[in-house]
Amino acid sequence: MLTRFVIELSQNLYFVGLVLTYLLWGAILKLRETRAQLVQLVLSLGVYFSAFAATYALRNLYPGPHMVLGYLLQLIALSLPLAWAYTIWRVPAEARLAPSRLVVVPR
Repeated sequence: MLTRFVIELSQNLYFVGLVLTYLLWGAILKLRETRAQLVQLVLSLGVYFSAFAATYALRNLYPGPHMVLGYLLQLIALSLPLAWAYTIWRVPAEARLAPSRLVVVPR
């Protein structure tokens, strides 16, 4: 019973993290933030939470023992520190992104 509670709690926490990360991404777009390091850190966090939420969704859709899912979870967990390390070491602090303008076409 405790194991099931922990799984459901972590599923809910990853989903809340996913929603909050996309709200943060929306705030970054709204404020027109151009620092490449910040944008890449937030996007990697979004991919991380999205991947974990997707694996929990797959676990609920297809219950049963999955050996591949265990290895996939480990790869996803490793992806965030690797993405952040790449961002910190390879992306210069003064690098900026040019945000594209959204063009509204009148009808």
